[in-house]
Amino acid sequence: MENTYRDVNIALANEFSRLADRIGINIWEAISIANKHPRVNILNPGPGVGGHCIRVDPWFLVEAAPDLTNLIRTARQVNESQPQYLVNLVLSELRKIGGNRVAILGLAYKPDADDLRERPAVKIAQLLQ
Repeated sequence: MENTYRDVNIALANEFSRLADRIGINIWEAISIANKHPRVNILNPGPGVGGHCIRVDPWFLVEAAPDLTNLIRTARQVNESQPQYLVNLVLSELRKIGGNRVAILGLAYKPDADDLRERPAVKIAQLLQ
């Protein structure tokens, strides 16, 4: 449940970010303002979720009760599609400036983690190649 909770909340932040891109608002400012409410703590959007457990555990719940886990399934789909979404943004920006090189820093999902399994940054690097 803990990993699924994180996955769903990260997916929500990622969807907020996509909406902000679409309507032309600064997602960081919007989250900062929303988080001023004492009971709100919207997470930061990012490339998806990292770590083996957070990406896998929600699927166990979906498999156990597919008719009851639409939100969990959708969150997984949002986070799984986030690397491609970000690559599309990067490529769009590169076309605007006529660039063709990018640097990717920080492949791990948290500090001092050397396990690169299931890392969205690795997927992004592969897609950009």
